[in-house]
Amino acid sequence: MEHKLIKTIFFASFVWIAGVILMPDALGADTVVYAIQGGNDVLGTLDLNTGIFTQISTQAVNDYELGVYGGVLYGANTQFGGLFQLNTSTGAVTLAPTYFQQNASGFGVLNGFGSTTDGLFAMAGAIPGGVNYLWSVNPATGVPTQVGSTGVVAGGGSGFLSASNDSSKLYWEVQNGYTDTLYSINTSTGAATLMGVYTFNGYSTTGDAFSMVFTGGTLWANFYGGGFGTISTSTGVQTLVSTAPAGSSNAFFGIAPYPLGPANSGGSYYLSDLAFAGGFQTTLTLINYSPQAVTCTTNFYSDSGGPLLVPFAQGAISARTDVLPPGGSIHDQTIASLTAAVTEGWARSTCTGPVEASLLYRFFTNGVATSEAGVNAEAAPTTSFVTFAQTATGIAYANPSTTQSATVTFTVFNNAGANLGSKSITLGPLAHGASNLGPLLGLTSFTGMVEITSTIPINSLSLNAEAFPVISSLPPGDLPSGFGGGGGATTYYFSDLAFAGGFQTTLTLINYSPQAVTCTTKFYSDSGAPLSIPFSQGTISTRTDVLPPNGSIHDQTIASLTAAVTEGWAQSSCTGPVQASLLYRLYTNGVATSEAGVNAETAPTTEFATFAQTATGVAYANPSTTQSASIAFEVYSAAGTRLGSQTVTLGPLAHSAANLGPLLGLTSFTGFVKITSTIPIVSLSLNAEAFPVISSLPPGDLSGSTALVP
Repeated sequence: MEHKLIKTIFFASFVWIAGVILMPDALGADTVVYAIQGGNDVLGTLDLNTGIFTQISTQAVNDYELGVYGGVLYGANTQFGGLFQLNTSTGAVTLAPTYFQQNASGFGVLNGFGSTTDGLFAMAGAIPGGVNYLWSVNPATGVPTQVGSTGVVAGGGSGFLSASNDSSKLYWEVQNGYTDTLYSINTSTGAATLMGVYTFNGYSTTGDAFSMVFTGGTLWANFYGGGFGTISTSTGVQTLVSTAPAGSSNAFFGIAPYPLGPANSGGSYYLSDLAFAGGFQTTLTLINYSPQAVTCTTNFYSDSGGPLLVPFAQGAISARTDVLPPGGSIHDQTIASLTAAVTEGWARSTCTGPVEASLLYRFFTNGVATSEAGVNAEAAPTTSFVTFAQTATGIAYANPSTTQSATVTFTVFNNAGANLGSKSITLGPLAHGASNLGPLLGLTSFTGMVEITSTIPINSLSLNAEAFPVISSLPPGDLPSGFGGGGGATTYYFSDLAFAGGFQTTLTLINYSPQAVTCTTKFYSDSGAPLSIPFSQGTISTRTDVLPPNGSIHDQTIASLTAAVTEGWAQSSCTGPVQASLLYRLYTNGVATSEAGVNAETAPTTEFATFAQTATGVAYANPSTTQSASIAFEVYSAAGTRLGSQTVTLGPLAHSAANLGPLLGLTSFTGFVKITSTIPIVSLSLNAEAFPVISSLPPGDLSGSTALVP
């Protein structure tokens, strides 16, 4: 692999070209849910933003809570004491063959039912009012398997689990009189982490969170008899958003994500920046990795929000429709005049099924590509962001609302967590802006982190410019709306690193929570053995960093640039959530000439899909300490034709990297690569079609249950 992720992005006068604007329909994309209405017990859809319920069926459903997994709606039946499937067209119920307490399972009293991307879960106490245990539920048989103790004592019927189809997080709300207590549940161990306590009274419009759904990064709830709103996943604070129209019930016995598929099962993909002319061309990439044909309509918008004419080979158009066969793709570059004035904007693709969507804009000098930047598709706006920052960091921000102005506040902290200053701006409807943090806040020098908060959901992206003109994308800083920090232990995986041979690697850990966090980072060689990394504190294969609240590290290796290059991977185990990344930078004669960021992955998976062509580089690592992974790479043309495959074996903790053309014996192709593994792994891909210009490709991680083209 000719070395990975070398990126130089054009950054004129330190102002990032950006237009991070989302259409207003993104605001409501995650607020419609399936629901069973109290009183008549019928199935319908509920708009949590308005309280309007639309009935689907007339059949009554005896239900406790709902969950979603594998594109199927499930419920827990209190009379039957077990699992059932719910037909979303008719409301018909199909009971599982086994109930929860069958075969002396020791299940106990049901005290919550929900779902994550990892499966269905139930909460139960062995005895009424005793310690509660988390159980996983087999969706085919209904058989529960005990995961572990929460350590929490709660009476049966007093707890409610969240339902999600786009997150691995599981939340549990426990009620005791006029007190609601929110826990985060570790689905691997059952352990409960206290997130917050909320008290109310008999006149409150919040409280009694009778059912919950976690979708689009926000925890929504039905406050029994009061209405609908959100619960902060860091403090437990409840906020009323809507109530049912007069004459309608505010009580629902279960809510679950709508539609049943995860966030990538179709819908809109928002591409926050594009540029053409003035030396730039932009490439639109859409990858259909599913076994069904997908149609995508892409609309292009100017900075003001009006239609933007973009010059493609088929003409200058402000909208285009592409029909992608199974396994098919487009990778279409504009044909703008490179000598005309630069034009900026953004785009939205609306698709009938899941795709991998991205833009790439490339800068040319005298007709030769000299830098490029990928623009990953975004799903939804939020009100909180955190990311690494220093004086030259570029921040772009946009307000997708068509009616409301946003007050956006930027607060900067140094490495020790000290608050260095803040600045608030007003961002009008559909408006956007871009700034370098030093000039924005009047700071001449700092290194640490930036916290961005907004009064309404916005979008924001950041670029690292500490070695300008060398620039790289920073990890996405989006946090769930209302997030205030805190949470349980988390492991972060970095699928590639490099030092020596001209390279240095920088480890970055940002603690955005109000509590201190300790992170232990281990480095591994290609063989899976400990890899000694030269930092200023010594050559070490493990390091422990204690991060104060709002504190951070940004520590570069001190390897000999003339020694042979060494590659590997790393993982950080932290006592709380952090923003984690690696960055390796290439030096020529002691001067930085390119760099690439490696975003942390929080969970290995068995399926990946991404754009690919002959020179595409793929790195992959096996985090298992005991099992080898058999990894299959399958390549498809733009028309969806399978061109070839190759399978490799990767031992425990091992790492490798390859360019796809040589790996599969292909001299020329453009399309996409499907990567599947027998056990969960981590993987990173980069675009190298204009080598030595290189950029990171969008994360290709998919759920292990995703339907892929054969």
